[in-house]
Amino acid sequence: MDLMTGDGNPTAVAGTITDLSDSGNAATIFGAPTWSGGAMVCDGSADYLRVDDSAELRFVAGTQDFFLAIWLERNRSGAAELLFDKRDGTNDGYQLHFRTDNKLRWFINVLTDTSTATITDTALHFIVFNVDRDGNASIWIDGVQDAGSIGAVGGEVMATTDPLFIGQSRGGTSMFQGDIYHVFVGAKLLSAGEIKSLYDQGPYRI
Repeated sequence: MDLMTGDGNPTAVAGTITDLSDSGNAATIFGAPTWSGGAMVCDGSADYLRVDDSAELRFVAGTQDFFLAIWLERNRSGAAELLFDKRDGTNDGYQLHFRTDNKLRWFINVLTDTSTATITDTALHFIVFNVDRDGNASIWIDGVQDAGSIGAVGGEVMATTDPLFIGQSRGGTSMFQGDIYHVFVGAKLLSAGEIKSLYDQGPYRI
């Protein structure tokens, strides 16, 4: 899945954001976000994206590597903010969010770990959640792996068919306030070189 939320995607202001990959996982826009400088500006109270469930977004098998990536600017710190949430009511699935201490935390079902680094500024950042299903998951910030976020996932199996929420939790809480430029979800483990290359290209890589 490849979503450009701003000026690079001409359908981004028509109620949906087209998936620029060949997966067909378009995102529905909720709330009334504004658009500025190539980004979708989320107000922290009503603006988010929802992508309907599909097989390409489930990563159910314990052998299926995957990654989540997002270009963003935060407009506040000290708030819990969901970036990706595809967990159901039994905590089956995956999630990536900011904690109130401005660290990033990931979940694969109930397995979890937290970054050492914090993001408190309003600068542009590239965040990757990279998952090796028979090894470790970890968070990368601006092309660099956060050592504190490395945690074993050990072939954990997921089965959720809930939608994927971007910018809020499935329960409608912890909404993101800031600018979202570009969102990726892919069924592979990114190498360090690939992450660095995506970071070097910036949010307008296409």
